[in-house]
Amino acid sequence: MKKNNIFWGLVLIMAAGMVLLHSFGLDPGIGVFRLLIGIVLAAILIKSVVSFHVEGICFSAAFFIIMFSQEMGILPVNPLQILLVALLLSVGVNLLLGDKIRKIRRERRESHRGIGQYEQVVDSQDCDRIEVSLKFGSAVKYVESDNFVSGDLSASFGALVVYFDNAIIQNASAELCVDVSFGAMKLYVPKAWKVENNITSNFGGVEERGESKWTESGKQLYLKGNVNFGAVEIYYI
Repeated sequence: MKKNNIFWGLVLIMAAGMVLLHSFGLDPGIGVFRLLIGIVLAAILIKSVVSFHVEGICFSAAFFIIMFSQEMGILPVNPLQILLVALLLSVGVNLLLGDKIRKIRRERRESHRGIGQYEQVVDSQDCDRIEVSLKFGSAVKYVESDNFVSGDLSASFGALVVYFDNAIIQNASAELCVDVSFGAMKLYVPKAWKVENNITSNFGGVEERGESKWTESGKQLYLKGNVNFGAVEIYYI
């Protein structure tokens, strides 16, 4: 069972218990609706702290203060000012510590997904175009581009894993050329993208894992290239 499911399952069980206590007359002085909202906000805050999500921390705390300022003994607050403070704090912290926060997230993600098994992390600078060529061994690449347009990926006698969850397509679509020979390649793309597979396979295969949540206004990733005696797997995350 995923840890995320366990966490939210416990939150819902706790919420059910609080509603039951309220129905028995054990009223903490807070309405049921506000109580449930408070539990959800507290859960989001805890989850955001654990995952180092600055926006989640700032805005969940802001809404909690807005809803429970009286119970917390805080003077009457202006909701718009509190939300503005949350916005400024989240932007400011990201500007100052954004790189460090992303590094922590990456390390945590690697530990959860077992990426430490790969021999190298490709740390080349990302612009609108990326190029990664792997021959023998294994490697992982995190694409961090604010304007991803195109890329070339190749893997020969090795395993290449590429994450696009921090890549942004500004245009309607982007193009990715892959070349796999006696190797394997895994592509992790956002669920909001639609992947158009135009790869030619010779004694190989291309498989999609998961489901795309693409809409008419979403972005498309066009895949082309060749797979010879290898495999390409596309994961929607």
